[in-house]
Amino acid sequence: MPTAISFFPVGSSVTLQNLVNAAHYNGLCGTVQSGADPQSSRQEVAIDVDGEKKVLAIKPANLRPFNDDVLSMSIKELLSELADYNISTDTMKDKSSLQEAVIAARKDGWRRPTKRKSVLKTPPPPPAAAASAAASSAASDECDIGKFSSGYNSGKKRTASDASDSKPSKKAKVNASDTHQGSLPELALAKKWDESMNVKGYYLSEKLDGMRCLWDGLGNLYSRNHNIIHAPSYFTQALPTGIALDGELFVGRGEFQECMSIVKQTKPDEQDWRRVTFFCFDAPSIAGGFDTRLQAVKEALANTDTSIAIARVGKDHLLEEFARVRNQNGEGIVLRKVNVPYRGKRTSDLLKYKEFMDAEATVVGYQDGKGKHSGRMGALICQMLDTVRAEFKVRSGFSDDEREWENTPSIGSTITYRYYELTNDGKPRHPVFVRVRPDE
Repeated sequence: MPTAISFFPVGSSVTLQNLVNAAHYNGLCGTVQSGADPQSSRQEVAIDVDGEKKVLAIKPANLRPFNDDVLSMSIKELLSELADYNISTDTMKDKSSLQEAVIAARKDGWRRPTKRKSVLKTPPPPPAAAASAAASSAASDECDIGKFSSGYNSGKKRTASDASDSKPSKKAKVNASDTHQGSLPELALAKKWDESMNVKGYYLSEKLDGMRCLWDGLGNLYSRNHNIIHAPSYFTQALPTGIALDGELFVGRGEFQECMSIVKQTKPDEQDWRRVTFFCFDAPSIAGGFDTRLQAVKEALANTDTSIAIARVGKDHLLEEFARVRNQNGEGIVLRKVNVPYRGKRTSDLLKYKEFMDAEATVVGYQDGKGKHSGRMGALICQMLDTVRAEFKVRSGFSDDEREWENTPSIGSTITYRYYELTNDGKPRHPVFVRVRPDE
């Protein structure tokens, strides 16, 4: 039986292909038929899905001239639609190939996956629970950022030979089943701190260079983009249920690539994971300010070792602690505003301070190498993620292997780069490649 009925005026520009396109955009696929309502001369769309006839409720605004929008779509939008269709873009090297793939996918009748309703609810304050994970401590007058416990890192300590023998694994393709289809909390993202900002009353902790992650309180770890992290069962079973946790999977200072090679395994190696520590920063599903959320974290992880000491600081203290962290080969520091609720977006509630500015950009092309880099990639042509979308080139920061064409970041991927400042025309000065964003 039909689940919904919708009529709309039939104009000369509305074709059956328009209706097919609108059906796909509304998350349905199947045999699409159209017919006129004799009383009003208006048209409906009937869709046969698995043998059951459904009449689609479509708003006229959803009727787009078929594929006319593709030419005006950004690379991000093209990649997003292809991801919805579960189509790999690894072999697509320019924007036109992405456009062709979107057009082909629409014609073939791929459907956009529908979202499930969230199963994550705001829990009551959790009871004390043992968990072999690292947690933030209560605020104090002293700040001991440099103290790290073993936490989950209960295996053998890494040595220099361990680091030299280990190689990052190849990037695993993300399957549809590896991406959460429901509604998870978005993670809070940090703005950059500068000396004009008053940080009195903020909490301070070391900025870790690992994999940002979300524990959903239901047995699953997710990346920042809500892709599943395949952690071994011993690791997830030790985390508390009933509370979502914002944290970081961390191996050690200067060990980002080693950390990524472990946590992105589709078949987790338990021995490798013994080197990984989960550091908890916050509790997104708990209402109230950071003090309240921090207390909930402490209760949930009551029997864990202290991993990061957090203190209320002013600007002078911030610079002192930053210098100490850098002397210990740390990446930088993060500051959290106290009396505000958790907000899953980029705000000044969360600030970061590093020696160099960093940012992210989309790869839109390549420049051939010259001289010693002849026959390889010379530079990435990138597009800034701000509203201006200015293009610039990243020429340095690549290893010889990363310059080989088969290893270069793919078109449409997001990279992290470092720079000293912005030029007068808003482009980064001396950009240096750091890495492809882990969730890419």
